Amino acid sequence: MPKYLILAFLAFSFGQTYSQNIAAQYDKSVFHLENGNAFVETHFSFDGRSLQFIANSNGKFEAQIEVNIQFKKDKNVVLADKYLVTSPEQLDTTNINFYFIDQQRYTIENGIYSIHLELNDINSSKAGLSYVDSLKVNTNNIISDIQFIESYTPTKNKNTLSKNGYDLVPFVSNFYNKKNQKLNYYFEYYSNSSNKVLIQTKIISKSNGKVAQNLASNKFSKSKEKKVILSSFPIDQLFSGSYLFVVEVINENNVVVERKERPFYKLNDLSDPKKLDIENTFVSKINDIDTLKKYIHYCYPIQTSSESLYANNQLEYNNLQFMQKYFYKFWIDRAPFNAEDTWKEYLQTVRTVNKEFGNGKLKGYMSDRGRIFLKHGLPNSRSKEYLPKSFEPFELWHYYNIEGERDVRFIFMNKNQPNEYRLVFTNKAGEVSDSDWMDRFESNYYDNENGSRSPWDYFNNPN
Repeated sequence: MPKYLILAFLAFSFGQTYSQNIAAQYDKSVFHLENGNAFVETHFSFDGRSLQFIANSNGKFEAQIEVNIQFKKDKNVVLADKYLVTSPEQLDTTNINFYFIDQQRYTIENGIYSIHLELNDINSSKAGLSYVDSLKVNTNNIISDIQFIESYTPTKNKNTLSKNGYDLVPFVSNFYNKKNQKLNYYFEYYSNSSNKVLIQTKIISKSNGKVAQNLASNKFSKSKEKKVILSSFPIDQLFSGSYLFVVEVINENNVVVERKERPFYKLNDLSDPKKLDIENTFVSKINDIDTLKKYIHYCYPIQTSSESLYANNQLEYNNLQFMQKYFYKFWIDRAPFNAEDTWKEYLQTVRTVNKEFGNGKLKGYMSDRGRIFLKHGLPNSRSKEYLPKSFEPFELWHYYNIEGERDVRFIFMNKNQPNEYRLVFTNKAGEVSDSDWMDRFESNYYDNENGSRSPWDYFNNPN
């Protein structure tokens, strides 16, 4: 299976801004040659917004990326290439908002290699990108790598994108959004016998391991010649989630002779939960309306303001399917590719919070401490004064960083109910504080009898 990497992630990790690095995507595919060797195609997609455009001799603007690629075997360089990729010319640079691609082919022998990549914007002093990939070439395989295709047309004039009679524009990604109506694919089958085989392609949902929406295709072959498969699946009705594109060669004994797979992800516009398809998702298994209602309430501490309004005013709590769709949307908005695991982890945390911060009157997740814990996680330090002489029991929680705010502190006080600590003061933006309660404590106040520190002492100097 081809190794896939979105190089742009390296740039985004430094603040998600295009001023940091080249934003590019990379992919590769291996195909067989008739002489027993193979060739590897490298595919790059460059985001013009991340590049520096300068005027050329024509008075127009263009960007250039230097690509340095080395194929190493046993630490020895067996193949190397260094070249420039030039963007399409632009009349001006006020609205750079496009991608452009590069594809190269390299003949290569069987073996295990490492691919060393370096990309540099030659017009900019910004840091470039580097990456080491792995490559295994084995012409004994009877299925080539699977290539996703942006578009294809019959070849009129042979060029670098031409392959077996078609010009194939690579889709250098495995993320498909609502605009992607089809998944176009290309692969090759290399027969080593004249026995009849079934070549089956299908899309498998990773959430349940089943064929998604009957997206499967069968082709028979019984010749020893190479067979080219260029086709597509409609994916406009796929719900958001993780999938596998699978190719299997099955012999007459119904045995899978060889299998290739490639992961991809579908992410739709999820503004209206009523439009979601929840069939075979984890929420479809939650069929008890009271249980689901409880689970939705558990999400209260991490709801956005719009989600709170929706849950309080538009959600029909007597409509199981509507609740399921809302709950599913809630979690795929946060974790579109592992929503179920993310929910299970959260549920386990809720159970811990209920046990530690709840009492007979109030569930832990509804308490102030439970809400802050579920929303922001475990504090970096937690100071407690349960038996102070001159003031109520309290806790101070200290976070080094919350959503870009540094040195955030929360003080909870227990005045009446057992284990019911209320948030009384914080420097976190958007939280309500009772400054009058805090003002009655002087800084550096100590109880002379037992040396207890006041809330202000902890607030000013957290442990």
